[in-house]
Amino acid sequence: MKITFLTTIETHLQPVGQASSLPASSPVLAKSIWLDHFLKFKDSSHLLRWLLRAGLSIGCLAVALMPTTLRAGLPLPDHIVYGTVAISNQPVTSANTDVTIKACRGTNGPVVISYTMGSTPRLGTNFYELRFQLENGTPSSPQVVLPGDQVVLIVQNTHGIQFTLPYRIPDQGSVERLDFGSSVDTNANGVPDGWELAKLGALTANLNVDPNRKGMTLYDEYIAGTNPKNPTDVFRLILLNSTNRVQVSFLTRAAAGAGYEGRQRFYALESATNLGGEWNPLPNLSRLPGNDHWVIYTEPGGGTNVSSFFRARVWLEGP
Repeated sequence: MKITFLTTIETHLQPVGQASSLPASSPVLAKSIWLDHFLKFKDSSHLLRWLLRAGLSIGCLAVALMPTTLRAGLPLPDHIVYGTVAISNQPVTSANTDVTIKACRGTNGPVVISYTMGSTPRLGTNFYELRFQLENGTPSSPQVVLPGDQVVLIVQNTHGIQFTLPYRIPDQGSVERLDFGSSVDTNANGVPDGWELAKLGALTANLNVDPNRKGMTLYDEYIAGTNPKNPTDVFRLILLNSTNRVQVSFLTRAAAGAGYEGRQRFYALESATNLGGEWNPLPNLSRLPGNDHWVIYTEPGGGTNVSSFFRARVWLEGP
C-alpha cells in the first residue's frame, strides 16, 4: 500500500546543512529530521515508524524547553507601609538614627524588613517606609510575604522597644499610613499630617478656609471630626419644640483614625437667656466624651424658658 503524506515543516525543524539557532547539544540536532514536501511510504508500518520517530524528536524538544526549576511563587506588586514616629511626644526625625522600624514574624521572630530613620534621603525628615515584597505562592525567601500574612511591627531605639503593633498584610499593590505615637505636624498648622493626608489628600498649609462653604473651616472640621469632602456633614444642634418643651440634641463623635492618636474629643452644651448674655453649662453636660452617640437634653419647666438660647462646644484633649 502506498500513502502520499503532505506536511508543513515547522520553523524549529532545521534542514541538514543549514545554520541553526539552537545549541549543539539540542536533541533536535542530535536526531534531526529532514522532510521532503512529499513523503512516500510503501505501507502503513513505514508511516507509523516515521510518526514515532518524529514524535520522539518533538517530545525531546518540549522537554528541552521546559525550565529545570520552577519558582514557588510569582512576584506581586509591593505593599508599602509608611508614616511618622513620636516617642515621649517628641517627633522622631532623620537625625534619630538609633530608631528602627521593623516587621517581624512574631515579637521575637525573624525580621522580614526593617528601616532605620535617616537611611533614605528621599523620605525627608520625618517619615519611615517599609516596602513588603509579595508573592502568590510559597515564599522564595524569608523576606517575602503573602497577602493575609500576620507580622508584628516594632519600633525600637537604644532604650528598647517603644511600640509593637500586630499587622495583617493586605492585598497586593496597596499603600497604608501608620503613625506611631502622636502624629507629627510637619507644616506647623496645628493639625497632624495624618489627618490632612487622609481627609484632604495632601498637606495643606492654610486650614482657615471653608472650601465647600458649609460654615466650617478645615481646622474646625478636624476638631469636630466631620468630613471636609462632604458638604452636608456638619456639627449642628437640632432643636424641637414639642408640647411646649424644648428638646436639644446633637451627635458626638469619637476621636479615632489618622491624626487623632492619643487624643480624645469632648463636648459641652450651654444655654443663655439672650445672645449677649452669659453662657452657662447645663447640669451634667459640661464635659461629655465623644463616643458616637446622641446627646438629648429636654429643658425642664414645662416650656417656661422657651426663649433660651443654646450652643454646643467641642474640643480635643491629648498630646
